[in-house]
Amino acid sequence: MQYYLLDIIERDDCTPSYSQAFHIHKEMHNGTLTMQYVDKLMATEKPNQREMLKIPAERVRAFVPKNYTDKQAEDFIVKAVEYYNKYLRRLRDRER
Repeated sequence: MQYYLLDIIERDDCTPSYSQAFHIHKEMHNGTLTMQYVDKLMATEKPNQREMLKIPAERVRAFVPKNYTDKQAEDFIVKAVEYYNKYLRRLRDRER
């Protein structure tokens, strides 16, 4: 099983998180560890592997209401980008 896990690590260029290693260890001691379990566990996305977009706050602060929380500001920016995307699509459609 260790060689199988090593193959997955090399193939996918990822290492198991502490939580994943704990679950693998637990299943191994229970005698229920299978290749399918390791595949499924290693295929789950880890929070630190999610792609993030970071924008300095000072670049957007002037456009977001001052009393908004961080979550409200994020939602506001996403809605603004969606609206702008629709606007650009309409412009392209008119030009055709």
